[in-house]
Amino acid sequence: MEWSKIKNIILVILLSVNLILLSMVGCQEQQSAQNQRQARQSVLTLLEENGISMSESLWPEPVTLAALQVDGDGGGTIQKGQAATLLGPIQWVEDGAGGLRTTYYGLNGTAELTTSGWFTFRLNPGTVPLDLTDPIGQGQTILSRLGLETVWACTQEQNGVLEQSYWQCWDGTPVFNCRPTLTWENGFLSRVEGQHISGTAAVTEQISCLDLPTVFVHFLSGMIRDRYLCSEITAVTAGYETTFLTPPFQLTPVWNITTDTGEYHVNAATGAFSQALAVS
Repeated sequence: MEWSKIKNIILVILLSVNLILLSMVGCQEQQSAQNQRQARQSVLTLLEENGISMSESLWPEPVTLAALQVDGDGGGTIQKGQAATLLGPIQWVEDGAGGLRTTYYGLNGTAELTTSGWFTFRLNPGTVPLDLTDPIGQGQTILSRLGLETVWACTQEQNGVLEQSYWQCWDGTPVFNCRPTLTWENGFLSRVEGQHISGTAAVTEQISCLDLPTVFVHFLSGMIRDRYLCSEITAVTAGYETTFLTPPFQLTPVWNITTDTGEYHVNAATGAFSQALAVS
């Protein structure tokens, strides 16, 4: 038999084998997608049977996050120039607590800052008016000028006082208990406070994240065990929880599950459940 014919036969055989392998992979992916849909539907049904509704559109994509340690390299204090974006020209600076606390006095108010990242700005009445066309964006811009990358968390209003809460982000991922809050009274900004982290991060552990159905089972089990009540899940977000509030900061991957009664955390590796924030 001529070599050219043998070569053609070999090519046909290889092509056939490739088509068979592709078909097998396609079947496996299709089966995997079907299994994921079934697991998702089973979880939604389980929640519904326990009185908790959740839209399927809120089901998040799987994520992979590593446990981190941030050294808190002394940059925890918002800098003088950044503080001046709210306070106006700084008139004087006062250091206290052995250099662990700094107070800025400006034309528009005062700011108390600590090296562990805690801060409180108190503004004179009438200094910064609320932008009713985009209050969330305005709050994010104010925090950005203070050197904080944030994403909006929630807004509450009671007796004419508006509170906007944001999550600080670490490399684009929210840190749920670093939660700067802006308080507006009578249409003007009166206070900005919270904690932020800064420094250099190092990976402490590459964790194996639980699959999402398992995360929701841990959430439901924790709600029942600790006798918390809710009727609706309104958001599910992956991010970090700071387990130490002084340097070095330990960032632990968690799922933040927001409900109509508060926010709850499920550890992404262990499934440990805790209440993060209650609705007042």
